[in-house]
Amino acid sequence: MSKAVTTIRDVPDAAGGDVGFVNAAHFIKTSSGKNETSLEWASLTILENRSDRSEGNTASYSQANKLSTGATFAGVSEASDTTGLPGALVSHEFDSWVTGPDNGLRIGLEIVNGDALAIRGLGKSVVSESTAAIRVGQTISTPYAAWTRGLHFTGNYLKSVIEITDPVTGVTVFEVKANGDIYRRGVLVP
Repeated sequence: MSKAVTTIRDVPDAAGGDVGFVNAAHFIKTSSGKNETSLEWASLTILENRSDRSEGNTASYSQANKLSTGATFAGVSEASDTTGLPGALVSHEFDSWVTGPDNGLRIGLEIVNGDALAIRGLGKSVVSESTAAIRVGQTISTPYAAWTRGLHFTGNYLKSVIEITDPVTGVTVFEVKANGDIYRRGVLVP
């Protein structure tokens, strides 16, 4: 194994603390200059994957293991605009730069559900259900804050904007075409 920078914060007997205070094993802060035109990135990870046999080399991986009742997040991207000034504010951007025709494996965002016990080699769960693949909501403390749209699709769609397939047969059961036509089990809905 090559040398790597390792940071370990091991506090299994910690108790108490101030609510809302964050303890971090690794802290990075970058402040940009008001008139700066170059890009400031607080953290940059680059993976150049030359492997022909890799299962999934990854530039950045976050794993959070829930071992008690406390809320557990593997990753959070927070973007806050307290100014109201013009200019983009994007919580998380996913870029897929590709060339050539679709190969069926180019995914902008993949959301996968699985059995935690089976994945960790601890047998099979009796029930393994998650609440929602995508949840769009508000904070409890600011229910008056509003989205302009729930889902907004723009771009070029060669086949469908939305497609739902039967998980067993793989047959398309619901589809919304780019022109707005809606199909149910392959039949155009009037």
